[in-house]
Formats: sequence, structure tokens, C-alpha cells
Amino acid sequence: MNTQHFMVAGGVCLLLIVTAGCGAAPTHPDQASAVAERVAAPSAPEAQTSRVKSYDKISQLTQDSSLVVVATVSDEYTMANHGALANVVERVVHVERTLKGQAREQVIVLDLGAGEDSVALQPGTTHLFFLDDYELEKGEPTGQFVITGVSAGDYEQADDGSFLRVDTDSLRLPETLPRDFRL
Repeated sequence: MNTQHFMVAGGVCLLLIVTAGCGAAPTHPDQASAVAERVAAPSAPEAQTSRVKSYDKISQLTQDSSLVVVATVSDEYTMANHGALANVVERVVHVERTLKGQAREQVIVLDLGAGEDSVALQPGTTHLFFLDDYELEKGEPTGQFVITGVSAGDYEQADDGSFLRVDTDSLRLPETLPRDFRL
């Protein structure tokens, strides 16, 4: 097989992967595509993050999270470097309801590797967050949090008050959680 055949085969594989990924995005009949547009919007991460564990059930997310809250994303943030991760957005979120753990009125959620142009945590949006302590060094919590499972633990509130799964990779997690969700 010559180089041209490899290029064509690679292009076909890439097209299939991209097409399959587009078909996997969640939909919700009562919600405009605003959440999907933000998730699908291009961004240029400066550092790679990867999911070590996949999640199929809310109980798994809950077990791996030290804090579960409903919170509104503020426009307050700082840019910081955390070890090998450059340009991490440290986003302030205002806690409205705590479902697990002890939360102050506001907590800092790290948007890892997204940079300043992140579309994940838009100011003014309300989320159901499954969070875990962020440790720059093992066993030394920083007082900041990361979303459990990279984005698996992020559900954005829809216009009807329900919470929509943001993560397009955790298709076994519920697509929608009720506005009065409880653990």
C-alpha cells in the first residue's frame, strides 16, 4: 500500500471518529442548544488532562467526590500555573446548596488546561458540581477543587431548572437530573 492509500485511509478514519463523536452529544427537548454549543466550541487547551476513571452511575461520582454542590459561576477568576499545568483558570463559584461535604459560601474550582478562553465554566451559569479536593502534591489539599472525572461531575442547569450532563464521554451517566436532585 502506498503513501496515498495510507492518507486516504487515515482521512476516512478521522471522518468516522468525528462523525461518531457528533452523534454522541446529549440532547434535551426543553433546552436550547446553548449548553451543547459551549461544550462543542473550539478551545485551545495548553495542557492535557485525562480521565483516569470512567463513570457510569451518580453513586460512583458521589463516592469519588469530597464535595457536591449547586453553585453559580462568578466572573471572578485568576490564572495560575499548577506544576506542569500552565494557564489554569481558578474560577470562583458561589455555593447555593451543599449536598455532600462542607462548603463555604464560595469555593474555587480549577478549570484544568482550558486557559483563559475556556467555555466550560461560563459566568452566570449554575451547575450541579461533583468536586474533589485538588492536591498539587499528594496528601496536601490546596483548598481548591477540581471537577470529579474531568467533566463527568459537571451538570449545567437548564432553563426549566433541571441539570444537564455536560460531559459527552460519560454516556452511561444520566443525561438529566431533576432540579430538586438529592443524594
